[in-house]
Amino acid sequence: MTVDEYISQVEKFFLAERGSFSFLSAKDIQTVEHWYKENVPLEVITETLSNELKKYPPRKRKKVPLFIFEKKILEEHQKRLERKKHITKNSVNDKWRTIVDELKLNPDILNIPENYKGDISLLLEERVIREIWNKLSKEKKQELIDFAKRRLKSLNLKPEEKQEYLKDTVYSLIKEQLQKRYNI
Repeated sequence: MTVDEYISQVEKFFLAERGSFSFLSAKDIQTVEHWYKENVPLEVITETLSNELKKYPPRKRKKVPLFIFEKKILEEHQKRLERKKHITKNSVNDKWRTIVDELKLNPDILNIPENYKGDISLLLEERVIREIWNKLSKEKKQELIDFAKRRLKSLNLKPEEKQEYLKDTVYSLIKEQLQKRYNI
């Protein structure tokens, strides 16, 4: 959706909800452009405007400018982002917590820094697989390496690529077992 379409959608909703059929002011348009740049969904804007405009008597409502709701809409948008992040983070953690508990892995690997911006699931997958590798006996590690080496023989890789291939293959083998057992 272009910025013009976005402004048009907000304008139509706001003016209809407000009960007046004029135009948005230049300041109102700047406000809507700011929401667009901040990726505020139209749903957040329409729900917040609807709730906020209900607080005004009908006669005053017709004169209320859109820009006065900027802070409220941005706050609501932020709340929803935080809620979504919290739900996602918790559901991902629960899945990996089950694996960590059943395999008796170090629970500290589930601790994610508050400011972490990357893919939480991928981070936890890597930590769990590393922890599993570290807990394997020397014999089991050698068994996985030997299996990976057998696969390696059929490939024509440069010496520097072979080590990376071995690591990737062992990682994949552990991940396959996790997928089969825990449906991750």
